[in-house]
Amino acid sequence: MAPRWLAQLLASISGARFLGYATQSTAHAMSRLGCSEKLAGVLTYLWGDYGLPPQKSSFALTAMLHTHFLNGGGNYPVGGSAVLARAIIPSITRSGGAVFVRADVSDVLVEDGRAVGVRVNGSAIYAQRIISGVGWANTCRLLARQQQGVPSSLQLKPLPGKGREGEGAAALPPSCAMVYLFVGVKQQADPGAPSKPIEIPSKNSWLFPEMAHDANCAEADARDPSKDAVPAAGGEGGNDVAPLPLPGVFVSWSSSKDPAWAGRKGEEGRGTHVALVVAPVPWKWFAPWSGTKRGQRPAEYLRLKARLQQQLLEIVLSVAPQIEPHVAYTDLGTPLSNNEFLGTAEGEVYGLSHGPARFSARAQADLHPQTELGGLFLTGQDTITDGISAAVSAGMLSSMRAQPSLLWSNLNLLI
Repeated sequence: MAPRWLAQLLASISGARFLGYATQSTAHAMSRLGCSEKLAGVLTYLWGDYGLPPQKSSFALTAMLHTHFLNGGGNYPVGGSAVLARAIIPSITRSGGAVFVRADVSDVLVEDGRAVGVRVNGSAIYAQRIISGVGWANTCRLLARQQQGVPSSLQLKPLPGKGREGEGAAALPPSCAMVYLFVGVKQQADPGAPSKPIEIPSKNSWLFPEMAHDANCAEADARDPSKDAVPAAGGEGGNDVAPLPLPGVFVSWSSSKDPAWAGRKGEEGRGTHVALVVAPVPWKWFAPWSGTKRGQRPAEYLRLKARLQQQLLEIVLSVAPQIEPHVAYTDLGTPLSNNEFLGTAEGEVYGLSHGPARFSARAQADLHPQTELGGLFLTGQDTITDGISAAVSAGMLSSMRAQPSLLWSNLNLLI
């Protein structure tokens, strides 16, 4: 909440111990603590929650996430994630605000060295303060068409094949990409006997080929699916291929977590369930089709998508074999879906990478809620870390920095 200069000073004084943990890798810290490789693998099973295996992730983030879960941090909103929007939107409209859906923001407008508005669906909307929640890199892209007045800390200069140019936030790569399998399960009525309810798991599952997470990721990164001999359409031709190396698979059942599920689905939805399955994948598997549009992608992409969809479905059935006769729907989202619907560049799910370099003094200065461009503020997972709790906290900190009077009127939230 402090101004940039004061935040940096306070961090250097009171945050030195935290930054000492944050700027070392999880693998290095666990080795110093005497953990065996097997114990380290077990304790870092949650690396997919921030997208980096132990040798590349920040130890402080790993420790904070464990603390979060051990203190009851795993929760599910009654009524599903849509209730979050339904709870927030009325307070926005009561305050004179408006919420736009399917609204394309193409530019942050800059005049005389200050952010003064945004261009939405081709029309300019002006405001005294602009708070961007789309991430640091996307914010830079929205400023890229401005001819002057944009400070160097908000300039993104990609070098193809060589990472990014510069230091601080500009040097941080995007976080990991993932594929998403959606599975719909429907109770099949048996006219000859009363049907028993399908037993659906309520717990989440993280599944790994081995507990050596960095090796799993390296194996996936070394694989090129385009070089595999894949059967042609219709099942003829080609050879059988080994499953693609997925470094981790997360299986979650939102319908069994939500006590309001059956009530809000009504009679038609009785006996239905849904599962969400996610798996980190190398962006380079999908990069050849990054410029294509949904419904216009080539056969090679569709074959890879179908292959991953079948592989992930088999993994789900290994966790819950009882649903196999009842699977009514499957669909796979890829990193290209992220690019199209969320405006990402490489399918990244967690904004900037959460490695030790993210917590350097320069990067933290760049990711402060108050940017070096007057009138422009940042919020969201690039401001603190990824996750709903962090996003809520980032919103609070960014609003208090943009309008300091909010700090005093909401002091009770911080005590």
